[in-house]
Amino acid sequence: MDTHPTGNVPLSPKRRWWGLLVLALPALIVSMDQNVLYLALPELSRELTPTLVEQLWMTDVYGLMVAMFLIPLGAVSDRWGHRRVLLLGAAAFAGCSVLAAFAPTSELLIAARALLGVAGAMLAPSALALITALFSDAGERAKAVGLWMTCFMVGMAAGPIVGGLLLRWFWWGSVFLLGIPVMLALILLGPSLLPRGNARSTTRTDLGGAALSALAVLALVFGIKSVTAGDIPPVMAVAIMVAGLACAGAFIARLCRHPEPLVPIALFANRRFTAALCVMMVSAVAIGGSYFFFTQYLQLVANLSALHAGVVLVAPAVAFAAGAVLGPLLTARVPMHYVLAGGLVVAAIGLGTAAVVRSGDDLLLAVLGFSLAFLGFGPGAALGTDLVVGSARAEEVGSASALSETGTELGSALGVAILGSLGAVLYRQNLNATLPHEAGTPALESALDGVIATETVVPGLAWAAESAYASAFGWVAAIAAGLLAVLALVTIHALRPLSTAPTDGQMAGISRPMPHASHSQQKD
Repeated sequence: MDTHPTGNVPLSPKRRWWGLLVLALPALIVSMDQNVLYLALPELSRELTPTLVEQLWMTDVYGLMVAMFLIPLGAVSDRWGHRRVLLLGAAAFAGCSVLAAFAPTSELLIAARALLGVAGAMLAPSALALITALFSDAGERAKAVGLWMTCFMVGMAAGPIVGGLLLRWFWWGSVFLLGIPVMLALILLGPSLLPRGNARSTTRTDLGGAALSALAVLALVFGIKSVTAGDIPPVMAVAIMVAGLACAGAFIARLCRHPEPLVPIALFANRRFTAALCVMMVSAVAIGGSYFFFTQYLQLVANLSALHAGVVLVAPAVAFAAGAVLGPLLTARVPMHYVLAGGLVVAAIGLGTAAVVRSGDDLLLAVLGFSLAFLGFGPGAALGTDLVVGSARAEEVGSASALSETGTELGSALGVAILGSLGAVLYRQNLNATLPHEAGTPALESALDGVIATETVVPGLAWAAESAYASAFGWVAAIAAGLLAVLALVTIHALRPLSTAPTDGQMAGISRPMPHASHSQQKD
């Protein structure tokens, strides 16, 4: 029997699954958003003429904002009510999507992307909390969360093709309008299909800690990119990074002494928890930076259309899904730390294969390399959160889950910032020797702002720009491959079982089958 749909009382099975659908569609859109931006970047660069550093900000500012606001906004959701925060997030996401679609300058697009990240941070924790409210049965909840997570996989695979189709027929801003109908549907249907999800928590959010963590991340990323851009003196860029490290130190000190810290510091006393979190974050650094260059290589060097590039990007997405399915199955016979390390080795081999790319003629090699890399990343994505959550105590599961999501988002954003900045330096160095210096200093400087800028300022050197970008892409892939190879060795040691004769459940950090355990545990 149906009950009042706005209360926290059980709904009929039919309404519960309709409510899940309303929650799942935004997950699909959010996961598509990043991929379609990668495809749109060459086209919007022709119109907005961003610098290389601005292109990096366009790409990673969304993930930075999600990482910085996920935990504090999760706490706000607990206090204000999950449905209310979810609907506010949906409205904000729709409004910011319009701003991004019609942004007339690079700076306004970056600002719109930053606001989209804040809105995205409102959606995820509220949606997961509402799934818990909708499905009280653990078995049903595991299936519901599994379906919700599947939407991220589908969005990752479908995003490139949908984005390619939009870019073939419409302008670059159309990719940001894709989510508006879905968010409007959530706003209209949510009040009748979703429970309020009112919080029982009375914990106050540590706004000071949130501010310190945000300042630390922004200062470090801004300092790294300023070194690349050269638009401020190197001494000032280093000073900004030192200030970021000081904020990070102050944040850690605050965690240790605050009565209600933003993150429970006791979690990090568990070796396997800390090691798993670090492995996930460093893996995200490698994949975030190298994937950024791969997507641009497809259009700028291999000269594929946005649609064809979208079709090519399906191969790594499918490989990632296959690895995510294969990883938990292997843990039935192989200890988890060996499965994770083996996946990292496969990913390193894949990126090592892509590292030999030097021109658009090496397209097949690049696609093969990144498909192998994403296959290797799959087990870590599927098992990493389970290991993090399974290593935490029952009362710390929620915080552990939030840290897992934050670490992945932050790692990906830092990957674009660090490896992207390094790749930009390599591109400039490779191209600088080729450009005719008689073109004049202003022309020279603008020509160094990317392949499209070079083709515009010095059309006859398009081949040199493409070669310089391919070389930078290869070096970034090689550095990421080396990072993953070292990480694989560290993983074997750091994530070894805590006891000398662990059970199968202890190997995985949990006592239930891997694919469903994390999802149900995270919400209990």
